Amino acid sequence: YSKLDLKGAPKWVKNQSDLEDTKHLSAVGSAKILNGNLNFARNEASTEARAELARQLQTKTSAAISNSASKVSGEKGLEVQSNSGQVAQVFAQQVISGSRIADTFVSEANNYWVLVKIDSQSLVKSLAAEIAKTPLSKELAKEPHTIANEIIQEVQSNWQK
Repeated sequence: YSKLDLKGAPKWVKNQSDLEDTKHLSAVGSAKILNGNLNFARNEASTEARAELARQLQTKTSAAISNSASKVSGEKGLEVQSNSGQVAQVFAQQVISGSRIADTFVSEANNYWVLVKIDSQSLVKSLAAEIAKTPLSKELAKEPHTIANEIIQEVQSNWQK
């Protein structure tokens, strides 16, 4: 992006990997403002940010579930691991609807920037509901909420890396 795009920009635009917030997961999107249409640019930027949020959630959640499933031996472990991608995909799609626009910025270069966040506790609830549908909870002898909380903590520690 040009210097005009970053002039006066908030920290979350300039350094998107530095979005430390222990209560939320965040993503940034941007779109060019065409013909002065701010609503269109806002929608495009928020769609981009939500897609990035979903992509990261799905990838990192799938890895974290697989990591938990690796503690389960034998056939059950393989079953849980094979379901991890699907659980993560469904979970990521569900939570996107729970995300919100936390901040916006319009640059001098006519780009609309959006910061989208989602609450970590709502992620734990959604993921626990998905985990409850798998044998992971039973095999690890833990409640779905406990597993989900551990997974979301792992996802948060690896967020934006």
